[in-house]
Amino acid sequence: MTRDSWKDFALSGRVSDYLKYREQEERRSRQTAAAAWIGGASDGTDNYADGHGVVSNACR
Repeated sequence: MTRDSWKDFALSGRVSDYLKYREQEERRSRQTAAAAWIGGASDGTDNYADGHGVVSNACR
């Protein structure tokens, strides 16, 4: 879908085609970010080297 919009812009050079491409690209990036947010680790343990997340044991 986005590639087709880019091809349309590349062929025509019209500003309206470029804006349509950018709108689709922005929508795609928001959907990708939302999918990553939903599919990510719910407890945040991936962000910490010890694997415990925000709540950690004080014993070492």
